[in-house]
Amino acid sequence: SLMRYCDAIFPVSEEMKSAMEKEGVNEKLMIPIPYGCTNPPIVQDSEVEDLRKQYQLIGKEVILYFGASEPVRKIELLIDAFEKVYSKCNNAHLILLGGNFEEKNRLSTYASNKGMGSVVTVIGKVPRKELDKYILLSLFTLSILPPLDVYLVCTPGKLIDSFLNARAVVGNKLPFQEKLINQSKAGLSVDYNVETISKAMIWMINNKNETKSMGQKGKSYIIKNWSFKSLVDKMENTYSSFEWFVKLFCFK
Repeated sequence: SLMRYCDAIFPVSEEMKSAMEKEGVNEKLMIPIPYGCTNPPIVQDSEVEDLRKQYQLIGKEVILYFGASEPVRKIELLIDAFEKVYSKCNNAHLILLGGNFEEKNRLSTYASNKGMGSVVTVIGKVPRKELDKYILLSLFTLSILPPLDVYLVCTPGKLIDSFLNARAVVGNKLPFQEKLINQSKAGLSVDYNVETISKAMIWMINNKNETKSMGQKGKSYIIKNWSFKSLVDKMENTYSSFEWFVKLFCFK
């Protein structure tokens, strides 16, 4: 493996570091560098209101899931949970953002078959630059992933995007999500089942002021602790510790 010849390795999370260590990678070589955040996005209020009018969401509390929607992600579970939410909060609306044409059709059909087609909007893919508008359209977002091995070593991209837009998150108890939610106090971390997910969503809607306060805490936390500058500084310090690197690039 090429890793035998590395002077440093940057896994994307503590969980990936642990997984690589179990595979025999030297722990002393690994320095976790997760995704970082840029400056908060600039989105005009009028852009968000245009979306609200476009999708007929005036007066609605929007819940947003964004990301991949392939079958292994079991997004149908979110529709099942939202069905319970809607029975208690009939001003709620679920938006599913992401996925290709087949995935969009699959989820739209599933929602329609449950009689939820009018309160679940499946949009499919949009340009990355449009994402922030949809996050700002929502009261809070969802980061619910099946507890599969592949997701246990991920970095929390959904949380970073949501927090940067001052939106709280309901996430399930994957290690990286639970730790970030608990540290930031910017969301609710729940077990992976319909009952607990729906209860968390209902709490967020019924406690709107607390939900918005959570979002602001997330924004402050992520800017302070996960900025690209702090991550680049960490990488620079690592590179600078290599004698050959210092000689080659600093003392020409």
